Amino acid sequence: MPVANPAEPAEAGGGTSRAGRRRGRRVAIIALLSVAVLLTAVVSGVYLTSGRLAGQVHRYVGVFAGLDDQARPPATGATTFLFVGSDTLSPNRPADDLALDGSVGGQPSDVIMLVRIPAGYSGATAVSLPSECLVSLPGRGPAKISASYSLGGPSQLVRTVEDITRVRIDHFAVIDFAGLQALTDTVGGIDVDVTQQTSAGVLTLHDGPNHLDGTQVLAYLRQRDGVVGGELGRVRRQQNVLRALLVEASKQDPLANPVRAYGFFDTLTRWIGVDDTFSNGDLRTLVWRLRELSPRGITFLTAPVTASHGEGVRSSSMRLDTARGNELWRAVGDGDPGRYLKKYPADSLGGASS
Repeated sequence: MPVANPAEPAEAGGGTSRAGRRRGRRVAIIALLSVAVLLTAVVSGVYLTSGRLAGQVHRYVGVFAGLDDQARPPATGATTFLFVGSDTLSPNRPADDLALDGSVGGQPSDVIMLVRIPAGYSGATAVSLPSECLVSLPGRGPAKISASYSLGGPSQLVRTVEDITRVRIDHFAVIDFAGLQALTDTVGGIDVDVTQQTSAGVLTLHDGPNHLDGTQVLAYLRQRDGVVGGELGRVRRQQNVLRALLVEASKQDPLANPVRAYGFFDTLTRWIGVDDTFSNGDLRTLVWRLRELSPRGITFLTAPVTASHGEGVRSSSMRLDTARGNELWRAVGDGDPGRYLKKYPADSLGGASS
């Protein structure tokens, strides 16, 4: 009787094992190729969609064209935006109602904020300039800083803020309060903390965290009577709304939830306007790089004033504190707002508000 070769089963088994490994490798390769194709499709879709959305953004033409470059503050590696919020509640975008010279619509700017982002996107500094402050408008004389927008449009406001801060402004952006309302509803509402119960119209706030929808956010931003801190209290509210929206924006990941992200950015790009030097490519780069920046990495400050509505002084007598302001703008220009905050911690309006 022939004796079986003990090596034969092993060879047969080895052949089966090798065939199985080959099939496994083919499956793995096919799976990897499928994932690569899917990712390519998703990334391509995100890129094409972002281009379409960026095309919705209104561009203000010639914001910087009439400015004397030699007289302006020097350029740096950082990028500085002048952000404006306009309280028109127009059914159209603010860009549809305002000519470059401010002659159409003529609305003042209720929110004026300087936002500085360092070259490495390691953080950001947002400084509010209270809109009721009296300043000297270049070529026009004394007026509220908010009037520079309605009197001379974006260019006049850029000149005014650069004259005050000696910080070069690279880009200009504006959104109407109706846009903030729409963004709030798009993300399902925002959360703000308050320190004191208050009521105004449709708005009722209790001490502690409050979840606000778009209509309530408008009331929160527009309330003037009964706001603790007066004009500075309103600035605190503006910053709280913007910070809350930034928290929601940081959650909009096109790869994780493309439908939700598309809705957010569709709303944002339909309501915001920027200067015409800020290209679609710049916008895409900014959005993608800011995804790496936590909202906690943004320092919110307010420009110091010498008198305020909340201290029993009429808002019409509010002026910027020049001495402390010079320290602030130097720190902002140097990319070191913490240096200023160590000396003047009360000028940070982060946290709860009335």
